[in-house]
Amino acid sequence: METKLSNQRIQQIVYGTIRNVVNGFILERQSRGLSKRTISYYIEKLNYFCEYLDGLDVVDIREISPEIIRQYLFQLSNSHTPGGVHAIFRAIRALFNWWEFENDGDFKNPIKKVSAPKFRTEPLPGISIQDVIKMVDACKSGMAIRDKPLLLTLADTGLRASEFISLDIQDIDLITGLISVKHGKGNKPRVVYVGRKCRQMIKRYLKSRENLHLNSPLWVTNEGERISFAGLREIVRRRANNAGIKQPGLHDFRRCFAITMLRNGCDLITLSRLMGHSGLEVLKRYLALSKSDIEDIYRTTSPIDHQY
Repeated sequence: METKLSNQRIQQIVYGTIRNVVNGFILERQSRGLSKRTISYYIEKLNYFCEYLDGLDVVDIREISPEIIRQYLFQLSNSHTPGGVHAIFRAIRALFNWWEFENDGDFKNPIKKVSAPKFRTEPLPGISIQDVIKMVDACKSGMAIRDKPLLLTLADTGLRASEFISLDIQDIDLITGLISVKHGKGNKPRVVYVGRKCRQMIKRYLKSRENLHLNSPLWVTNEGERISFAGLREIVRRRANNAGIKQPGLHDFRRCFAITMLRNGCDLITLSRLMGHSGLEVLKRYLALSKSDIEDIYRTTSPIDHQY
């Protein structure tokens, strides 16, 4: 016996329910090789949005209007920081823009009429080089032979935490300092460098280990397992406590790298490439220059002073 489908159900099958569309979007992002962390971000933020739509009894993606999105973002402002609201907005925008592309423009995209939430994007200073040195000097016991080069390499390479813990021994050239990042953000490979002092400490650390292979993890636990994201954060927390300083976030070392490289004379294009950015816009978030920084840069680059 043939079952007749309601017109509403047929429309949902043809045009897609919001949850089906989200599932398709996640699958497409996974197929592009995006990191697990990025995929988790999309899943989490879009799941929140779907739960909100469930409460409104909105199923068909075409029922989502600009007003519904604006109301949702306004509601979020009561429980989220401006940055948190903006992060959810970016996930929703990516979803609708992808669905419009999938339908060859045959979809009235509601996000195009919704302005992005405003939030302040002043650069954060990160941890200072002086505090990094304090943490290194505080490594007196435990796995000090590992933690000293680990902390210095975080600050000397600007690697993301996920890139840092994914390094294998074969990824680093201890003669030149070249480090191959095989899977950066967006699955893009790049190279960075680590300095001579860090390389010397890394060599001592590796000599203390046994049964090394080219594909062995560069950074390991006491048991010889690859250090996890949580494990790396715990090392930083413990060494910050030993040094008597405020615990920095893992990303603070990346900010430290960016601002210190700039102060030491690195140009923005090179710095952007070392950090794995596709352009200069993202880099601006890392560069919190003080008035004295700007004055020092001017004094060393003044066009007229360099001609007389």
